[in-house]
Amino acid sequence: MIFKRFLTSFIITVVSQYAFGQRNYTLEIADSTQFNSIKPKLNDKTDLWYLKDIYDDAVMGISYNKAIRFGQNLKYKENITVAVLDMPVDSDRLSQELSLWINTDEIPDNQKDDDLNGYIDDVNGWNFLGEVSGNQQIFGKYDYTRILDKYLSPLPIYKLQSLDSINSYSDNKDLVRASKRYIEKINYANEEVAYAEMIERILYDSRIILKDYLSKNYSLNELDSLKPIFKEDTLMSNSILRLYNFKKYGFTESYIRDYYFKAKGRLNFLLNPQYEDRILLADDRLNTTTAKPTFTQGNAKLNNAIHYLDHGALMTNFISDRKINNDITLKIMPLVVSSLGDEYDKDIYNAIKYAVDNGARVINMSFSKNFSTNPEIIKTIIEYANDHNVLIVTSAGNDGVDIDIEENKIYPNDESYPVNNFIVVGSTAVQINNNLVSKFSNYGKMNVDLFAPGERILITNSNRDYEIQSGTSVSTALVSKTIGLILSYFPDLTAKEVKEILLSSVTKIKGEVSLGLKQNKKNQNFERVSQSGGILNAYNALKLAKEVSSSK
Repeated sequence: MIFKRFLTSFIITVVSQYAFGQRNYTLEIADSTQFNSIKPKLNDKTDLWYLKDIYDDAVMGISYNKAIRFGQNLKYKENITVAVLDMPVDSDRLSQELSLWINTDEIPDNQKDDDLNGYIDDVNGWNFLGEVSGNQQIFGKYDYTRILDKYLSPLPIYKLQSLDSINSYSDNKDLVRASKRYIEKINYANEEVAYAEMIERILYDSRIILKDYLSKNYSLNELDSLKPIFKEDTLMSNSILRLYNFKKYGFTESYIRDYYFKAKGRLNFLLNPQYEDRILLADDRLNTTTAKPTFTQGNAKLNNAIHYLDHGALMTNFISDRKINNDITLKIMPLVVSSLGDEYDKDIYNAIKYAVDNGARVINMSFSKNFSTNPEIIKTIIEYANDHNVLIVTSAGNDGVDIDIEENKIYPNDESYPVNNFIVVGSTAVQINNNLVSKFSNYGKMNVDLFAPGERILITNSNRDYEIQSGTSVSTALVSKTIGLILSYFPDLTAKEVKEILLSSVTKIKGEVSLGLKQNKKNQNFERVSQSGGILNAYNALKLAKEVSSSK
């Protein structure tokens, strides 16, 4: 009965405002305050809720499963190539699943540039952060660290602990903003190192205390069996409880070691203005030329260091998952531009150009950053992709702020130039209430195009296990996946048409939602936090795509 009453608050509207004179199907939810009593129909932790339909399942999914069923009555026309600009990928898995893009003009492993495009043996893509001998760059600086390096170098890190250190540069807005961000991050980084050291010490001490009572690979049941024995012994009881929680929540020795490695690396590399993060690549960081490189920089090894750099593997596995896609093949073109730190604008430029020149229809960039050291070349390459009918999908970011505000601006963006191929995505949660927008998600009426689910998303990792991921990265990949589905059936659609279809077919929600993290928290009408005012709806988008395509 609750769900029936809930459905009465839905209105299906047909609006005659679509750019091509076609109908615009928008699922409009009248009042989000009515949804607080609705409990999502989730089975368990393996539930793919984000693919479900609001009518059938009472969760704020994108109706992807419904779109797949609708597509079974359509003619499948083309395998779409999705370029993924990210960290290294699980190329073996993609190849086994026939989801890896192949450059048919290149002969594998002959150490030659057969197609004369400047890249040797680029059979499946290119690693812009690989060294010729095969090594991989793991750490790169944040862009705000690079800005400090540009204006203040050489300046020891300790002098940047206070905003007083930049008073004499206060007329430089970029430097002031970068310094503020830097100081926030370095304080956080110190806390993270201290936390990593603490949990490492707790794990070690607890194991020493219990070493005579546990097997080498102890289980939760073993720990449970010790609780009644030592219930009066505070030291032993606390040690059992700590090891139990570590085991239950995946705080293994290797996890803690990796956590410490990344936390320490953030201090020593990402936040170190003197760290030269292009030496390994034999690249002049001051040379921002966008001419075709001679490519001593980069290699064709796409699966380097995915133990530490796992984000690319997660995103590509998610986009290409054939089980979810019902055997629709999306070809993944991996282009490695990301490490731990911020991407170089030069790498983004060259990767987008590579993707466009080699036939990608969609470019997924599940990242954004707070600064750009060379925004002009990014503007140029986004326009190049626009001119060649290629969509670029990117993340709104995970700071929980309004990116329409100058201080919170993200890069890349398209706010200062007219293109029709650039899509910025925010994240929503499973709840159909005022917590619908993920608290970490950035938002903005002008600079976010639409939202898509980005919490509790199940993705297969490089170990072939499912893990739960959250973030606007995942929301972005979900939009790219949907675009790939649409273009598989309707490859005649232009980038502009696909973007307008997506924004014109969203699920709209009327009512206030809570936005931002605790320090920035506020309420706002959901329809006023993105251009579309809604959430991706794959089923509506595919229906509308059919109408637009058939009207040509």
